[in-house]
Amino acid sequence: MKCIEDEIPFEVPEGWAWSRLVSLTAIITKGASPKWQGVDYTSSGTMFITSENVGVETLLLESPKFLSEKINKIQPRSILETHDILTNIVGASIGRTCEYTLVDSANTNQAVAIIRLIAVDMVSYVVKCLNSDYCVNLMFANQVNVARANLSLSSLANFLIPIPPLKEMYRIIAHLDCSLRHISGIQSSEDELRQLILFTKTKILDLAIRGQLVPQNPDDEPASVLLERIRTEKEELIKQGKIKRDKKKSVIFKGDDNSYY
Repeated sequence: MKCIEDEIPFEVPEGWAWSRLVSLTAIITKGASPKWQGVDYTSSGTMFITSENVGVETLLLESPKFLSEKINKIQPRSILETHDILTNIVGASIGRTCEYTLVDSANTNQAVAIIRLIAVDMVSYVVKCLNSDYCVNLMFANQVNVARANLSLSSLANFLIPIPPLKEMYRIIAHLDCSLRHISGIQSSEDELRQLILFTKTKILDLAIRGQLVPQNPDDEPASVLLERIRTEKEELIKQGKIKRDKKKSVIFKGDDNSYY
C-alpha cells in the first residue's frame, strides 16, 4: 500500500473521492493514420475523426472526412461509440476534449484518445473535468516533445479525477451548462474580451471540480459508493471477456491519518 498524499493536487469536500481515470473506463485507446493502414479517403463511408474535429466540449464537423469502410476491419479497437470521450493528445491542441454524440459509424487516428467510461452518466462531468485548468495543465506537464508534443495513453490513464457524489455531479453539470451558455452568448470581436470569456469558462470548470460551485448536501450518497458500483460493473465486463483487466489495480482511499493511499 503506497501513500499518494503528495500526488493529491487539492482537497475535495466530504463525500467526494479521488480516482485514476483508468479505474472509470472500459478502454482508453487511440486509432492510427489511414496512410499507415493503406486506407484511402473517400467522399462517403466511415467518418474519420481527427484532432481538428475535437473542440472544447464540441464536436466540430463543418468539414467531415470519410474513409473506406475497411478501416473498421483494420482498426476495430478505435471504432467510436456514442458517448465516447475524445481527447486530443498530439500537437498544439492537446487537452481539447468533447463527447462523441453521434450514432454514425466513425473511426479516429493516433492524435485522438478514446476514453470509454463504464458509467455513461458520468461522461458530461468527466468531459468538463478534462477541459478544466487542472487537467489541461496536467496534460501539458506530462507531454513528451519529440517531433510534435504528445501525451501518452498511460499518462492520461493515470490522471487523478475528483469524483463528487452522483446527485451533486448532476447539479454541477446543470449549473455549468447554464453558466457556460450565458458566457458563450457574449458576442465580440475584441481579443481582450475573448480572453476574458475563455478565462471565465476555465475558472468555472475549476471551481466545479473542487466542489466550490454548488452547495454540498450531506444526504447525497458518497462518491465511494459510485466508484464501488463502477468497479463491480467493470469486473463483470472483465469476466464476460468484453474488456481486459488493468495491469495495475488502483483503489484510492483516505486513511485514518487523513492521508490518501
